[in-house]
Amino acid sequence: MAPWTEVPLWAPDIPEVVGTWTASSAKALATGLRCRPVAETVADTWRVLSEGGYPRPKYLQGKIPVGLDKDKHDAVLAAWSQA
Repeated sequence: MAPWTEVPLWAPDIPEVVGTWTASSAKALATGLRCRPVAETVADTWRVLSEGGYPRPKYLQGKIPVGLDKDKHDAVLAAWSQA
């Protein structure tokens, strides 16, 4: 799996991406950034995806497809529902 492809916001611990997660949100918060609760964001995302099925076309980062392959996506959900 390549960074930023199958799993959003995932990057390996390698020198090329050092500092990726060290950015501060202090300035944005000071100027009024409002962060929604995670549960609200997840519920809204699930609603949108549920209403439209699996999103197509695949999103691209340059020429690299971003997101899980549909079969892998379905397998992950099936395994999770068994847990």
